[in-house]
Amino acid sequence: MGRLASWFSLVAAALTLIACTGGGNKSTPVPFVSVQVTAPAAPLTAGSTTVWTATPEPATTLYSLHWDFGGGAVPNTVDQLNVLTAGSTASVQLIAGAWHGSVQMTDHTGLSVTQPFDFTVGPPKALSVAAAYTGGRITLVSDSQSGPLTVAATDSTLFNLGVPATTTVNGQLGALVPVSAADPLAGASGEVQLQVTDGIGAQGGTTLHVAIAPVTLAADTLYAIPLQKTVRVGEPVTVLLATGPTAHPFEYMNGVGLTMPGDGAYIWDTLNYGAVGGQILSPDGIWPSLDPTGGFLLIEDGNDFPEGTDLQNGLNRWDFSISPLGAHALTGAQGALLNAKFKFTTPGVKTFGFQQLQGVKRTYYSDETQEYYWGNIANDGSGGIANSVLVTE
Repeated sequence: MGRLASWFSLVAAALTLIACTGGGNKSTPVPFVSVQVTAPAAPLTAGSTTVWTATPEPATTLYSLHWDFGGGAVPNTVDQLNVLTAGSTASVQLIAGAWHGSVQMTDHTGLSVTQPFDFTVGPPKALSVAAAYTGGRITLVSDSQSGPLTVAATDSTLFNLGVPATTTVNGQLGALVPVSAADPLAGASGEVQLQVTDGIGAQGGTTLHVAIAPVTLAADTLYAIPLQKTVRVGEPVTVLLATGPTAHPFEYMNGVGLTMPGDGAYIWDTLNYGAVGGQILSPDGIWPSLDPTGGFLLIEDGNDFPEGTDLQNGLNRWDFSISPLGAHALTGAQGALLNAKFKFTTPGVKTFGFQQLQGVKRTYYSDETQEYYWGNIANDGSGGIANSVLVTE
């Protein structure tokens, strides 16, 4: 369309009121109205903030303006009432495409005139993105002017990225992205490739090195560790059950009662015996050292369908047991016991724990002859080991 800094003008014809008195005619003119539109300089790109100017004539007339950008701007309409200055401006953010807009001016007498204008907006420019990792989250900063920002990682084998939260960092639009190791017992160290998309479709990316140390499991302590820091309602969160070195000989895992808020539900066919990433129904983690032959009697007598029990206190309990068939007792057993995926139907912080007793013994291990409780099943988040996940809308 060439340079858009063009002027449009429209003049309404003068209106004349005629009054008849005593056989003579007397005319009283009403001031004419016109409005000129000045567009910002080309080229226009999506996401850019532009200033449009409307200049009414006569400039001294009290008037009001109504801008309508035809869907090509945010905000799409701008109203300015009772303006006295010689020119009025509208600042808007542009959207890619070809658009037909208009500005309507109404003077103090109620006389109104509308001036149409066309404009074309090109695609958004590529975003400039910088990133840093600290304290369990990636901080992104971009030169975008339009949120919210969405963030994706091209390599998710080592890391879990949570739901990004758009924020302002030193006056620039950015995002805070929770990040955790896909296997907290192993930790993670590697490159994370990040792709950022803003509210108008502009994209940019960067590569960041992230190193997360493996967690240290305290002696004779049982953990339920969610592997994601944030998920959305209905999205899966993987929970890893792990034990620090047991104080007594470990041979069988008996009736471990995992607790969580009552809106949590097990996702069918996700139960994995042992470490993260292993094959379902192929026990690993601590199990090969307990039974090298690989024979196991799994939960519910081999049925992969743990069922939740309502504890009548806002929590559900999910029971798990694993019995190596040809096992020998192992002193100081430690590592991954199992992992499974759950989902939640409401937002909020969801904390995982264990139940020790409810009429029958729960959450214990044993050797061939004796039953032992873990010394600590509080799962209180101590030692920097996560015990909860944030579920967002």
